[in-house]
Amino acid sequence: MLQIIDDAIASHLAWADKFEVAIASGEVSEGMRVAGYDDLCEFGKWLYSLDDSVKHQAAYRKVKDLHYQFHSVSGQVVELMNSNAFSKAQQLIESSYGIISAQLLQALREWQDLEKGKP
Repeated sequence: MLQIIDDAIASHLAWADKFEVAIASGEVSEGMRVAGYDDLCEFGKWLYSLDDSVKHQAAYRKVKDLHYQFHSVSGQVVELMNSNAFSKAQQLIESSYGIISAQLLQALREWQDLEKGKP
């Protein structure tokens, strides 16, 4: 589980970098068009596939909720970009998107710390 959370953190950071490039260039790649769906990225697929015993844990629920919020805001950013509202998309990235992204990373790290402490 620890490696998967490490991979999720790396994937999240890589995706955020691609997102910033898309904003700067004004072009939305095909992969960004599904940004609003939290179950289509690799981490989301894994998250939804976990056993029910994991899904009842507070750390899981927190990460799942923040992951959903992250994709919801990401989808809004893509919609704004597709409407050529780049300055509004940038404002959303600098506010809600940035806050939720940081919270998700923190929640992933906290979950990872909990997993490290398990026997």
